[in-house]
Amino acid sequence: MKINDVKNVCVVGAGNMGHQIALQCALSGFKTVSTDVVPAVLEKAQKFVEGYLPGRVQKGKMTEEAAKKARSLISFTGDIKEAAKDADIVIEAVLERIDLKRKVFADLDKYAPPAAILATNSSFIVSSRIADATKRPSQICNLHFFNPALVMKLVEVVQGPHTCPTKRRSA
Repeated sequence: MKINDVKNVCVVGAGNMGHQIALQCALSGFKTVSTDVVPAVLEKAQKFVEGYLPGRVQKGKMTEEAAKKARSLISFTGDIKEAAKDADIVIEAVLERIDLKRKVFADLDKYAPPAAILATNSSFIVSSRIADATKRPSQICNLHFFNPALVMKLVEVVQGPHTCPTKRRSA
């Protein structure tokens, strides 16, 4: 898969990092679904988006058109199966607990399309500790956004020893 093939993004975990990653994806033109198992977290993420975009327009940092486009590209659901079903890439941004991440990746392995790349946003849990929770270890990597994701212009991509050479791209 090449970057131009990516059209649909799923972000699992709508907390501080997850909702910013999801909004950054939408601002970058990707159809994005944000999901979380905690309804209050998902609602807070949606309210953040609904306040952030008009605020950027009001401050002259974004056009009304760009804000409307980004808002139209992002959606929210508590159903991970629904969120991942059309994803070209899934970015996991749940709590930094290996047991939770492994469960999420096992679920994503069932719900995301077979060609989808599954990435963890973890800054210290390497993808090799998660990859074997799926039947597609060659499509697993770390995709680490720095906080705050809407401000930082840096994303670290780390391949693991399990990552398929045809999936790896040099910068």
